Amino acid sequence: MIDKKAVIGVIGEHLVLAELLRRGAEAYLAQGSTNAGFDIVVLLNQKPILIEVKSVCNYISDEQIPSKVVKCNNNSIINATFDYMIFVDFQLGRCYDGDLNAQFFIMNFNEVKSIYKMKSLKSTEKSAFTICKSDYNDTRYKNKWCTIS
Repeated sequence: MIDKKAVIGVIGEHLVLAELLRRGAEAYLAQGSTNAGFDIVVLLNQKPILIEVKSVCNYISDEQIPSKVVKCNNNSIINATFDYMIFVDFQLGRCYDGDLNAQFFIMNFNEVKSIYKMKSLKSTEKSAFTICKSDYNDTRYKNKWCTIS
């Protein structure tokens, strides 16, 4: 059986890749396991920029799922495995039914790290921290593709 949450993640990664390519970036999906802490590599002046993609969708078919939060691996912060984190928010649509009405929120590593520091002080979870929609849903981050190039 297909893991619908995993499929939503892959859809988000491909949407980000497509948007980067549309904007003229030299971008590639990461090879191998995405547990390395990044999903997409952008080459900018022959320097790799590593992008982690997190997808959020409220609805999978007719089933509402609690996905207004994103789990992030603590090791990706500790080991600085990405340069940017892009949140693909499908909250306006039912992404699994083909309604890909997505919004993109783009944060650099230091912006994500500041959330991590704030959250890690309150969290009892050792391997991951949670980013809520209220953490990234801000006009400072919405569609800020120019920060990557």
